[in-house]
Amino acid sequence: MTRTELIVRTQERLPEMSFQQVSACCGALLETLFDALADGRNVTLPRLGEFKIKQHRARVGRDSRNGLERVIPSCSVVQFYAHQNLKDRLNNAEQKTEQTV
Repeated sequence: MTRTELIVRTQERLPEMSFQQVSACCGALLETLFDALADGRNVTLPRLGEFKIKQHRARVGRDSRNGLERVIPSCSVVQFYAHQNLKDRLNNAEQKTEQTV
């Protein structure tokens, strides 16, 4: 699903809001999420899941082109952990699909 599809589907559920209003709300939500993660804070969205920051240490790796060792710098990555509610909905959707096939 693209951002535009998300906005259109959200607008279908909230017909009193214009496309521009829904787009602004989605943009604000994403920017707030990005800002919180950039500040090193974890973000929990009830019924959806949790975005956590994980630190990777610097380590020595090999360059696949020439085989020489090089230092891979430390970095931060975002991990997403789905809440049980989302997992249950996904598994129920898969079971319904399997039953219709």
